[in-house]
Amino acid sequence: MSNTEDFSDSGSEYQPIPGEIHTESETDTSCDENIMMPSSLSEPGTSKSRKRSINKENWTVNKRKLLRNSGKENERQEMFESFWNLKDFNQQNVFLYALVQKASVNRKRPKDLSRAGKNVSFKYFLKSHIMTQLAPHQDTCKTCDSLNFKIRGTDDENVKKEFEVQKELHQRKADSARENLQIDAKKINDAYVLTFDLQKALAFPKLTTSKKTTCGYDFNWLNIRWLRFERNHPLQFQFKETLNADMPFYKVDLSKKQQGRPAYLYNIQQGPLYPSRRPVTIAKKKDMLESSPIHSTNLPSILQKPVDIPTRSSTRNADERSSDDEITYD
Repeated sequence: MSNTEDFSDSGSEYQPIPGEIHTESETDTSCDENIMMPSSLSEPGTSKSRKRSINKENWTVNKRKLLRNSGKENERQEMFESFWNLKDFNQQNVFLYALVQKASVNRKRPKDLSRAGKNVSFKYFLKSHIMTQLAPHQDTCKTCDSLNFKIRGTDDENVKKEFEVQKELHQRKADSARENLQIDAKKINDAYVLTFDLQKALAFPKLTTSKKTTCGYDFNWLNIRWLRFERNHPLQFQFKETLNADMPFYKVDLSKKQQGRPAYLYNIQQGPLYPSRRPVTIAKKKDMLESSPIHSTNLPSILQKPVDIPTRSSTRNADERSSDDEITYD
């Protein structure tokens, strides 16, 4: 067979249907790309979609970038040298000003210190911190709650009675404390009583304090029921573990403890600072004799005996570096 095809006339002809004839005008801007080719004439393997393929080389931005970067090296060198050969700062700025585009600021916040600030500021904390927003219930005693759970959870009658007795004693102590507080408030008018809940207070700093009384007994801060402070002993306090007025107080010393054996100052013997009299200048001696009341003329003759004060001239071991107007030291 021959590689060439026979395109001879077959004797048939094509006549278009009336109404489907498309005429083109001079103002028609449609291009040949919008005309869909018949499926029989399309190349095999090509997509039949109407969406145009992306060709980034035809983008205006990429074309400008390509032209800008495609300049030859000698041309860029000539432009560089011509700019710096101007040798005039104003002319260079004029050249750059023509190439720079000024963009307006979309949002500007001027710093005006004379303007008054906000009078009121609000900040809402709406994040969830795993905390209940309901009103708290009435506070209950931890000891009473634990005893109630033990009473409900045991079936032994003897054990249940023991827990009931402990609960009764605990409630009696609380009632006694409340009654004594009310009685003391009526009797004493110049005393102030402060009560606070440590569980609701803020976190206190960690303090290193004594864990023993002055007698050497251990004590627990949670068992303290009565505290007493004295003005004469600011670093000590007295406490009781009961509200009974007949029970004695125990003392706790909060002063800083010193390690090692304490020093006994009464055993230390201190010698004199100067073993002999210190000599003075002659002018100083004269001034001392004139200002001394012992040499007054109104005193008896027995008391008018002159005082022997050693001077620098009469002392052989005086310091040679001292001046005549200064006191010399041995």
